[in-house]
Amino acid sequence: MTLNEIIDTYKTAVIQIATQQSTGSGFYLPHYDLIVTNHHVVRDNAEVTIKGKNFEKQFSRVLFTDSKYDLAFLMPPHGVAFPDIQVGDYHVLRDGDEVLAMGHPYGLNYTSTQGD
Repeated sequence: MTLNEIIDTYKTAVIQIATQQSTGSGFYLPHYDLIVTNHHVVRDNAEVTIKGKNFEKQFSRVLFTDSKYDLAFLMPPHGVAFPDIQVGDYHVLRDGDEVLAMGHPYGLNYTSTQGD
């Protein structure tokens, strides 16, 4: 798959997240019915604003945060169709494998970066 094909396939799973203190990105994980983001994005907020390609801006409850691993889980919007994202098998990943990150840093929509 080309970079543009990957972005087109998964951009509806990328979520913009905003609080009074910060902005960030997350993604919808269908197997768990959660939005995954970073603790530093939602820090000390019980509720955040989310917006996606296929749904309007709305509030979302912060369900769990872990500052040690910089993770946070949010309540997803109801009735929204998201692409099926599979989490990779950590045991088959190796240092140097190619990765792609996509998000909305500094308000830039669907920015991506690749690396090894």
